[in-house]
Amino acid sequence: MKSKQFLVLNVFAEEPYGGNPAAVFPDAREIPEDQLQLIARQLNLIETVFAYPIGSAGIDYQLRYFTPLEELPVAGHPTIATWVALAKLGLIPVEDCSTFTQKTGAGNQQISISRIADTFLVSMNQPKPTFTEVLADREKIVQACGLKPQDLDGTLPVQGVSVGLGHIIVPVRDLKTLMNAKMNVAKLRRVCADFNMREAQLFTFEAFDPGMDLYTRNFTPREGLEDPACGNGNGALGVYLAETKYKKHSQFQLKAQQGHGVNMPSVINIAVARDIQGNPEVSIAGSALVMIKGEVVV
Repeated sequence: MKSKQFLVLNVFAEEPYGGNPAAVFPDAREIPEDQLQLIARQLNLIETVFAYPIGSAGIDYQLRYFTPLEELPVAGHPTIATWVALAKLGLIPVEDCSTFTQKTGAGNQQISISRIADTFLVSMNQPKPTFTEVLADREKIVQACGLKPQDLDGTLPVQGVSVGLGHIIVPVRDLKTLMNAKMNVAKLRRVCADFNMREAQLFTFEAFDPGMDLYTRNFTPREGLEDPACGNGNGALGVYLAETKYKKHSQFQLKAQQGHGVNMPSVINIAVARDIQGNPEVSIAGSALVMIKGEVVV
């Protein structure tokens, strides 16, 4: 039997036990294919990442993402966890600002890493976005989120946006209302299936702390969980805002709070810039704290 090292890192955390945990296998070679899903189920975190060093054809690593139930094409916070783990283990060289390319089920992504004191800040470009039609019938989505139609921000649409996974973006009028939202798992699963989206990203332009621009909540009906910090969901939100509230901005940056509802406060950095055609390109940035080190027998 062989043992494979893994780390659990809390991503977007400003203090230990905050943020969103992900398990990372920094070198998943020699782990049998039929054990990947079993390991993710055993660890039972929102996502577990298996990293494979490539080092050719312009690709540094291939990343595969598993929930306890299924493989995903891409995910945000586990990506940051992986690259912080690789840097802390000395498996990649990091200078003032280093760039790498990762291969995922959603395509190739560019990763930038900067050293900050004794940790690392990781920024990742999100895949090219796609949009659904605006949800004209808001009744289904508000019922799925434990809200009422008047609880939504009437100046903004409810719309599905995908930067690899697929999120229904739900604008809520204020922070108190947002914190009172409650997921109806069965109803949200049906709404997400109707629009070929995976999750719902609720948000408002209020936050608990000054200096923050947004507060967001991520409802994940496939596991029936609330994600304390969703990088891909906030990437989708950044693109959505570029096409709505910040339509006239060539670029902007936002700080989003998340996770207080599950006692895991998080901060996610969102940056959007437009390409030469005016299309929004979004990146998500954050760091991670190593919380657990261990081995799995394979």
